[in-house]
Amino acid sequence: FFGGVFMKCGVERNVRVVIRVRPGKSEEDNCCTVSRNTVQIAGERGEKRLTFDKVLPLDTTQEQLFQIVGVPTVNHVVDGYHGTVLVYGQTGSGKTHTMLGPNGGKPSCLDEGHADFADRGLIPRVGAEMFERLGRIAGVWTVNASFYEIYQDKVRDLMDTSSGALQVVGDKSNVRIIGLTSMPIKSAADMLGLLRYGGKHRAKRSTESNDYSSRSHAIIQLVVHQKLRDGREMNSKLNLVDLAGSERLSKTGAQGVAAQEGANINQSLSVLGQVIHQLCRSHEHVSFRNSVLTRVLQDSLGGNHVTTLICNISPLKENASESNSTLQFANYAKQIKCHTTKNVVLSPTELQTRLDAALEEIERL
Repeated sequence: FFGGVFMKCGVERNVRVVIRVRPGKSEEDNCCTVSRNTVQIAGERGEKRLTFDKVLPLDTTQEQLFQIVGVPTVNHVVDGYHGTVLVYGQTGSGKTHTMLGPNGGKPSCLDEGHADFADRGLIPRVGAEMFERLGRIAGVWTVNASFYEIYQDKVRDLMDTSSGALQVVGDKSNVRIIGLTSMPIKSAADMLGLLRYGGKHRAKRSTESNDYSSRSHAIIQLVVHQKLRDGREMNSKLNLVDLAGSERLSKTGAQGVAAQEGANINQSLSVLGQVIHQLCRSHEHVSFRNSVLTRVLQDSLGGNHVTTLICNISPLKENASESNSTLQFANYAKQIKCHTTKNVVLSPTELQTRLDAALEEIERL
C-alpha cells in the first residue's frame, strides 16, 4: 500500500448521538423538556427521560453545534480515521438547516459576502475547519470531494446530472459507486462552490409541513490523503449525510409524485431502522442490501468509521409522537459499536525502527 505497510490500530467506539431540539412557535406549545444531557417528551410512553451524549436546547447556535460535533470529527479525520456525521428526524425538524443552513440551505448562506453566511450549517463549517487543519500539517495533502443524492432509491450525481442513475457495487468497507464524480478541492471556497452547485440540483419540494422539503438523502464524501514529512501516509474519508425526513401523508398533504417520494423516503428510513436494530442485537445477518441508503452507509454503521448521529426533534405538542419515535431511534443507535482503525502507511525507516525494537524484545525473553 503506497510502497509501505498498512497499519491498523483498532479502537472500539459507540456511535455518538446528539439530540438537537428545534425552536418552537411558543413556550405553551412545547412538550419537550431538556436537562443536561437528557430529554423528555411529555405525554409519550410514560414521559420516560432518555440520556444521550449531548442534548442541545432550543437556543443552540450553529457555531455551538459545530464545536460539539464538527471539530472532533475533523480532528479524527485529520488523524487518519474515517468519519461520518448523519442527521435524522421528521420532515420539518431542521435537518438541512443543521447541515447546510436556513431555508433548505439557500445559496446566500453559502456566500461569504452575504449576511446569511453567519447562519451557515455544519457542512460548510467542517469544510473550512478541514482545510485550516490540513494547512498546519508537516507534509502535503489532497482532498477529493463527491456530492450525490439518493432519490427514489437511486443514486444521482449532483455534480453531473447527465450521468443518470449510478450503480452501487461492492460490500462492507469496499462499497463503491460506479461513475461518481470525484473532484479535487483545495480550499474552503472550493467546498462552498461545490455545495452551491450540487445543492441547485438536489430534489426539493414544498409541502404543508415544510416549505423547503428535501425529497432525497444527500451525501457529501471527502477523501483525504496525507503524505507527512516523516514518511508516513494517511488515507481517510468523511461522509456528511443529510437524510430526508420521515413523513406522515396526513400532515404533509403530499399527492402524486410527492406522495411517491414520501413513500420511498419512509421505506429507506424503515430499512435504516431495521439495520440499526439488528446491529444492536448483534444479528448474524444485517439487512444492509435492502436499500441503497443502508448499502452506501454500511461502513458508517458499525464498521470502520467514527460516527456521530444528530437527531433533530420538534418540541411541539402536535409532533410529540414523531419526536418520540426519533428519540427511540436514537436510543437504539447509541448502542452500536464501531470498530475504528487509524489508517496509516508506515515509512521504511519507521518500519525498521519497530522491527529492531521487536527483535531486541525477543532477545530479552
